[in-house]
Amino acid sequence: MPSTRLVALASSLAVVLGSVAGCIFIDNPGVSGASTSTGSGGSGGAMQDGGINDAGDDGAGGGMMLPPLCLKYGGYSTVEKVVGDLVGALVADCRISPFFTSLTPAKQQHLGDCLTKQVAVLMHCPGIKYDTDSTGGECRDMKASHKGLGVRAADFDALIEDVVATLTKDGVAKEDIAAMAPALLFLKDDIVTNSAPGSAKQICDAGAGDAGDGG
Repeated sequence: MPSTRLVALASSLAVVLGSVAGCIFIDNPGVSGASTSTGSGGSGGAMQDGGINDAGDDGAGGGMMLPPLCLKYGGYSTVEKVVGDLVGALVADCRISPFFTSLTPAKQQHLGDCLTKQVAVLMHCPGIKYDTDSTGGECRDMKASHKGLGVRAADFDALIEDVVATLTKDGVAKEDIAAMAPALLFLKDDIVTNSAPGSAKQICDAGAGDAGDGG
């Protein structure tokens, strides 16, 4: 199962990359002694400044500076395209689409705006913070924004599969997706709120037609 492989991948990467790779709430990951930034939701706090200080390795222990993934793939406009494609994939995924199709247009816009900033921070777009949407509305931490939705582990797995598929389709290299995997999986505990098996609102079976109330 793809999600199982992702978990295994994340575990191995966490050993290699250390705790910094396992958390996306660090202001400037390449800066020694950078402090973690968590909001009111504890470990699920809002992600902060994307930073520009990603330190790579030139293979000789020289610590050569590498460009952030955001710049490597064309900047913030690329992130906007990726998120647009991702939202389309989520809406089209019958396993989890009711979580998104049930939203009002205003809430859909808020989701898109905040998700764009979230991915931009994950890809270290310079100067971007996970703070507000385009109208000034607060982008909440993961625990607060998913409270009461009844998200199950299978729903989260479907989301991760869609994220990986979208990144791959939009040309993000396999090794860069692997580098982001631990940070994405780190969010699971704050997003999954229902321990029941299966998907919460699956409508994949023809004729089921039960989209629920959108959480």
